[in-house]
Amino acid sequence: MKMEKSEGNSIIKFDDSDVKNVFNAYPNEIKDKMLYLRSLIIDTYKQNDQKNKNKNTIEECLKWGEPSYLFKLGSTIRIDWKRKNPDF
Repeated sequence: MKMEKSEGNSIIKFDDSDVKNVFNAYPNEIKDKMLYLRSLIIDTYKQNDQKNKNKNTIEECLKWGEPSYLFKLGSTIRIDWKRKNPDF
């Protein structure tokens, strides 16, 4: 994943266009929250990876159509928002 600075904020670039398309399909108010959650996952990975002397890896992809974060050391995290159940 690539980091870019934009107007003082760190923006994490999408390496997977399918994942990017899922995020772009969310309504704006949900997209902002999902991007924040994504940044928490990636930032936490980076902090812990430094402690583990760079032995961990992260892969962002889609699993069952949901943004997923796969780690060499640890469990997979899947996140999504469903129109069918918008309050959960």
